[in-house]
Amino acid sequence: MPNVMTVSVSHIRHALQESYSAQEAANLSRIVCCEMLGQTAVDYYLGKDMILSPKEMQDLDTILARLRNFEPIQYVQGTARFLERSYYVAPGVLIPRPETEELVEVMLKEVPSGARILDIGTGSGCIAISLSKMLPDAKVTAWDISDTALRIARRNNEALQASVCFVQRDVLAYVPGSGERYDVIVSNPPFFPTGSLESGTARAKARSFETLTLQQLIKCASNNISKQGTFAVIIPYDLAENFEFLAWEKDFFPVRCTDVVTVS
Repeated sequence: MPNVMTVSVSHIRHALQESYSAQEAANLSRIVCCEMLGQTAVDYYLGKDMILSPKEMQDLDTILARLRNFEPIQYVQGTARFLERSYYVAPGVLIPRPETEELVEVMLKEVPSGARILDIGTGSGCIAISLSKMLPDAKVTAWDISDTALRIARRNNEALQASVCFVQRDVLAYVPGSGERYDVIVSNPPFFPTGSLESGTARAKARSFETLTLQQLIKCASNNISKQGTFAVIIPYDLAENFEFLAWEKDFFPVRCTDVVTVS
């Protein structure tokens, strides 16, 4: 058969074991073979070779190079699962986390069906889109300062047929107009151990809004929330006490303090 190459599953697994544990390499090789190259699960577990075209072989080499460089598999695939939906992701937005799913599940129990909802630092749009899909009567707006993040979020919004209004906005500089308030504000910022969203690290490069401290995040929420509104944010345990203190200063009253903190 002309212009084709044969590649074994063991070759891919061994190539990945240069950078990963045996178990991690096995998991990644299954994703590469079955989800990205189209091999059936049966053939994969039987260890059958794959027949690849030159273009597919080139793609495989690129995939393996990115994985050996420790790029997350979700970026390599270009997709991540969130609450049973697939979202396009790429460098420039954070990969959705399980805690983020918990945040949405908490909000679904507490948010009125017709609420005005604001997602600060939307990234891939997974929070805003999920709320829009599950609360079809709600008016969901999502802010981000990043062109890349907004492009990705709008792509997901269209693909999943949601109705989120995405707006490019610098939350540190924005002054809301009179009457421009939200019943619910939600945010899942990428906190660092110091408690601030610092630039210059690998994780920071993937986040989608500028340097933001706890104080600034709470101030932004305070400036944009309605009088009886709810602000929900994921906070690491070691920052929860400081978050509560800062929230009280802005007349927020914490009602739940876990990884998901809801304040009213």
